[in-house]
Amino acid sequence: LGYGFDFGNFGLVSLGQGQEPVAEKAIETAYKGGGWAFLQNIHLTPRWTAGYLEKRCDDLDSAHEEFRMFLSAEPAKLPINILQVCVKLTNEPPEGLQANIRKNWLPFSDDFFESSAKPGELKSITFALCLFHSVVIERK
Repeated sequence: LGYGFDFGNFGLVSLGQGQEPVAEKAIETAYKGGGWAFLQNIHLTPRWTAGYLEKRCDDLDSAHEEFRMFLSAEPAKLPINILQVCVKLTNEPPEGLQANIRKNWLPFSDDFFESSAKPGELKSITFALCLFHSVVIERK
């Protein structure tokens, strides 16, 4: 694909604690040169999101054709026009403890457990981790 840190056309910024100027630089570089900018946790900077980011999303017509901007946020009140120009993806855990355990357990095959020197112990530890994760998610 030709995108990444090594190519100098991918910017990754985790917002919060004064990272707004770094994010603006990543966006402008990608906007003009055709790179990708990934901004994490935009919900932590509501004033900047409603100001600079909203204005930048209003002016996407003059962007380089290879420009892409990825945004991640926890559920929060985001400006409408940012939501209108984005493709939105959500990942929500299934309802209920049993469904959550099943979702976490399914990626592990018998071959995975049998490839271990101690398959019984690995299976027990993996199940405990799936159960713990499911309980944490369910309590959220």
